[in-house]
Amino acid sequence: MRTHVVRWLVLVVLAMAWAVSASAANPPALSAPQSEWLGRHPTIILAMYDSGWPPFESLRDGKPAGLGYDYLSLLAQQLGVQVKVRMYRDWTEVLDAACRGEVDVVMNITLTADRTRCMVYTRPYAVAPLALVGRPGGS
Repeated sequence: MRTHVVRWLVLVVLAMAWAVSASAANPPALSAPQSEWLGRHPTIILAMYDSGWPPFESLRDGKPAGLGYDYLSLLAQQLGVQVKVRMYRDWTEVLDAACRGEVDVVMNITLTADRTRCMVYTRPYAVAPLALVGRPGGS
């Protein structure tokens, strides 16, 4: 059983590595307005907060880390732009800064009707189902 799981994990890692290398070789196609916006904004401001949301977004030794940050960094490299991180105390401050237009990107955010008044969403880059976990018979 354990060998089966290890083989499955190796295949998943290889598939992910192939997908990342394939996407690195093929920068995304942009519309004219997108290209113009990037031309006017060579540095993208990313909002983060201290506790983050590991493994998608966190700080490691004071530096941004995680799956979302890795994807954003790869995309920025492909597009020829820089990413500058602006830190906030908590998630509420991040959302407020986004709605005030202080930042360009907020990662790992759930789509809600209220947030669409001030933010535009991309397609999800990952799906992370959440669950509650407890002991059988526990209270």
